[in-house]
Amino acid sequence: MIWTLANLLRYSFTLYARKSNAGFIRERIGIAASADGEVWTELPYAITVLQQNSAGLWRLLLHGTLPGPGDQQLMKYIRFTLAGGDEESGDIELGHAFLEGSKF
Repeated sequence: MIWTLANLLRYSFTLYARKSNAGFIRERIGIAASADGEVWTELPYAITVLQQNSAGLWRLLLHGTLPGPGDQQLMKYIRFTLAGGDEESGDIELGHAFLEGSKF
């Protein structure tokens, strides 16, 4: 999925996953930013485990900020990528995306 937001500062994604370990999540999830929608820069993110629901799914928060003021002013696209095949369908679901940009 790709979103557009000028002057991107911060991002967070709420996920629901069958596993909560960071290795599993990082193996499957990519977050990247772009100034033009063509050349992408992978973004680092932190993973916070929030809770496990009655269905056994873990609610996780993936969050981060763009590295520096120059990068923030240039980036206007953010991409969320979920890798995996049909056999892994339902292992991870995106619940909510939050993007924050500056007006200037």
